Amino acid sequence: MLLTGFDSPFLNTLYVDKNLKYDGLIQAFSRTNRILNDTKPYGNILDFRQQQEAVNQAIELFSGNFKEKAREIWLVYPAPVVISKLATSMKKLDIAIRFQI
Repeated sequence: MLLTGFDSPFLNTLYVDKNLKYDGLIQAFSRTNRILNDTKPYGNILDFRQQQEAVNQAIELFSGNFKEKAREIWLVYPAPVVISKLATSMKKLDIAIRFQI
């Protein structure tokens, strides 16, 4: 019921603590990823229920004619990949800040 707040340019992370399936899962994730402009290019989803298999099934089911490219379309990254990218970005930011001072 609180998903409508994701139309906001300031909210971009959905914390999932409920088992979702198929259309409910796609609807929740899609609302999170509604973009505004350069200030909100994408959304993030933090899933506490470890629903990766349900996510994969829903993506395949609703990908229509693009089932073979479903992962490319949705760009679903597991947490370790996101954490690694965050660490790399933080190092780059730290270096950039040091050289500007």
